[in-house]
Amino acid sequence: MSNLAFRGPLDDDARGPTTPDLQELVREHGGYEKIPAPAWAAFDRANAEYQARRRERLRQEQAHMPSKHGRRRPNKT
Repeated sequence: MSNLAFRGPLDDDARGPTTPDLQELVREHGGYEKIPAPAWAAFDRANAEYQARRRERLRQEQAHMPSKHGRRRPNKT
């Protein structure tokens, strides 16, 4: 697989996160039905990694947001 990603707004990198791009995967293999199992496995791993980073980033952002009453929200672990 040459390139399974595009850039978005949620990563530590100023250019944004590496997010799996299903359309690129389909183009790369010449059609959805032609995607081999190893390519799907790599795509699924990349997506799981992205989702974990996204959730952690959002959790960190929410921990620093004030509540309705002007106090920081408690950390939920």
